[in-house]
This record gives sequence, C-alpha cells and structure tokens, in this order.
Amino acid sequence: MTWLKNDSAGFTLIEILVALAISGIVLTGIFFVFETSNKSYILQEDIARMQQNVRTAKYFLEKDLRMTGYGVRGLAFNGAIIDPIRFVNNDFLADANIIDNTDTITLTYIKDDANSCGTGGTKSPCTDLRPLLLEEGMPVNSAEAKIQQDLNDPLYSMWYDGCSCGGTTYDYPGYGFQVIITSPDGSMSELVWLTQVQPGGGGTKSKIQNRKYNGQENKVFNSFPKGSTIKFFDSTSLKSIRYYIDTDYFLRREVGGTGNKIAENIEDMQFAFCGDFNGDGVVDTEAADDWFDEENLVAGEMTKQDKAKIRFVRVTILGRTQREHQGISSFRPGIEDHAASGQKDFYSRRLLSFTVKIRNLGLDD
Repeated sequence: MTWLKNDSAGFTLIEILVALAISGIVLTGIFFVFETSNKSYILQEDIARMQQNVRTAKYFLEKDLRMTGYGVRGLAFNGAIIDPIRFVNNDFLADANIIDNTDTITLTYIKDDANSCGTGGTKSPCTDLRPLLLEEGMPVNSAEAKIQQDLNDPLYSMWYDGCSCGGTTYDYPGYGFQVIITSPDGSMSELVWLTQVQPGGGGTKSKIQNRKYNGQENKVFNSFPKGSTIKFFDSTSLKSIRYYIDTDYFLRREVGGTGNKIAENIEDMQFAFCGDFNGDGVVDTEAADDWFDEENLVAGEMTKQDKAKIRFVRVTILGRTQREHQGISSFRPGIEDHAASGQKDFYSRRLLSFTVKIRNLGLDD
C-alpha cells in the first residue's frame, strides 16, 4: 500500500504575522506618500489661489490709480473742491468693518461714457449735447451768461429743445440738470445747475442761466474766463471708489456705498506717495507715507496743494493662503510704516509691490 503525504496544512501563525507586518509597512509607506502628495497639492492650490487674488487686487488698484484725478482737476461743487485722492493711514479701529492697521484709499475721477444716459426718456440723450463756449460781457454775479454758439443753429438747438438722461426728460421751462464749466487751461472746473436757455437772434447772443436751484446760488458762469467749455454732466460718470480690507480679509472696492469683494485673503495693503513736495523741481526719492485723511486732522496731514504734487504711488499688497499648513512657519512682514507681527503662524504669504505713475494731478508736467 502506498501512503500520500498531505501538503495542505496552510500558513503558520508566524508566517501570517510576518506577512501582515510587511503589508503594514508597505501600506504605511503608500499612505505617507499619498498624504504628503495630497498636502502638497492642497498647498499648491492654496498658493495658486492666493497669487491670483493678489494679481486681481493689483489689476483693479492699478487701473483706478491711473484714472484718479481725470476730469476733476480743480473741480468744485457748492464751493468745495472735489478731492481726487483721500487716504487714511493705518486705519486702526476707525471703522468696525475694516481690519486693524491697514490703509484705506478713495480715488475719484470722471468716467467718460457716451451711453451713460441710456435710452429712456422722450428726447435724445443729454450726452449728445455739443459743448458750448463762454462769451464775455456779463457781470460776474449775473445768473445769465452769454455763449459763443447760436442756439438756433441745428447743431446746438438741442440745448433749447431739451434732452433725456436716465429716464428723466429736461425741457423748458424746468431744465434743472448739471453742467460742468472748465477754464481753457483746465486749471479749474465747477459743477453748475443749468436752469434755462435763451436762443439769440437779431444780433443778440444766446444765453444760458444758472439761477438759484436745489438750494444752490450757482452764479459762477461769469467768474470763468472767455472760452471756458460748458458740457452736460452726468452725475453717474463721477466715480468715487474706496478700497479697504474688511475683517474677513476681503479686499473691497466700494462704489456708491456698495463694497464689492475684489479679492479674498488679503492681509495687508499699504500706500506710499512720491512727489516734488519740497518744490525743488525734482521728484523726491523718499515716499510720504504718513499723511492722513483731512477729516481726522492728524499732525502730518498732507494738504490739497501737496496732493496735487503727487506723481507716483507705491502700492504694497500682502496675500496669504486660505488656511494654515503644517510645515510652514512665517509671520506677517513689516510694510511701509506698518510694523511686522512678532508671532509666527502657519500661513504661506506673497508680497506684491508696484508703482503707478499718477498722470492727472499735474497736467503741466
């Protein structure tokens, strides 16, 4: 009789434990590689988003800084000069919605838009009104002003026939819309309520009037020199834009009281201003970063005359990642006159600094 050997006894306990140990080591290595790769991926995604936020902030700030002052050089309304730049240095608890120790800035300019009046109303858009030129020969305090154009001319008769803007029609006798008068050299402008027009004839010059209206005296036409330009003014074209960082680290661009979110995770924003402040004909190399909003009346305040001398604005934006990441150790750096943080954290940060040439404050340069 032949006996067969049974070889199906299976693995021993020691063999199973060894196999489990080896498998655990391999799986631990795989998990470590996966976890490391996943953390690296999340970090890079956060960094890419942060860089995009910083670039977006730069785009909007640079665009508005280049425009600031356009059309508002010397522009006044109700006796007060419209300020093209208003700045608050390190707005510490000045506004509960603004993060501590970041700068805020408000930029004002006129945005040309041929279609700003829209299509509403019963007459042609007021933006189609041709500019008028002031004639001399009237007392300074007169509410009537002579103009060089003949309002009977079909090219200019629309001033008498009436126009529409924003759904409102302005017609005789209740005109009541704003015009802007600007001196020939562009050094001064004024917003004026136009209350009536008078076509000429028989050798008589056409006239426009700015009598008392809307609580304003408005007798300013004849205080401007001959040849001053008079144009329709659409109030929606005057842009006053405020930039600030809110307590959720959103950079906001506020227009008309609405602060739209421009970029997220912006930790700091600082401004410095360069110009010929000492009057030696050379732009100063040192930036003036310690001037304040006039409403605060703080020592070191920059005057309106000095603001007109600004030629360059240096902007520094600090962005950070949306979340903290282990393995990263950094602290918020010092920017301009905002001191650095003394406490480290686990955010990754990017600092972007750029300089914008301001072209619309000193047109004689």
